[in-house]
Amino acid sequence: GRHEAEKMAEVVACRRQALEIFQKLRYAVKEIPISSNPSGWLPPQGVKQDLPFRIERSKNGMLPIYSDIKNGRTRRLTVLRKIDGDIKALAEDVSRLCDGKPVEIRTGQLQVKGNYNDRIRAWLLALGF
Repeated sequence: GRHEAEKMAEVVACRRQALEIFQKLRYAVKEIPISSNPSGWLPPQGVKQDLPFRIERSKNGMLPIYSDIKNGRTRRLTVLRKIDGDIKALAEDVSRLCDGKPVEIRTGQLQVKGNYNDRIRAWLLALGF
């Protein structure tokens, strides 16, 4: 009914806003894939452009994006693991994606202050990972 229509309109608006952000990045995307699975899981779509970095999925097929809560539950980090290749190029785009927040490069992972899991996941899926 009406509730489902409102929810769908909200999803469409959110996807439109995400695409506007994604198109300003160095590795632009044209569309965001939609999952019919309740968990939001999608198989890798295959990377369609020559990217200088790679992200490997976890053993259970999920993208390696995690939340880390520190300082007595007052500081939230978004962590991207299983990265390879030109980490600096990846970090620059992740920073743009996360409203210009600084990205900390650690061994085998990137860390951003704040909760950007959904935004990073949508971008990586749109890139084909």
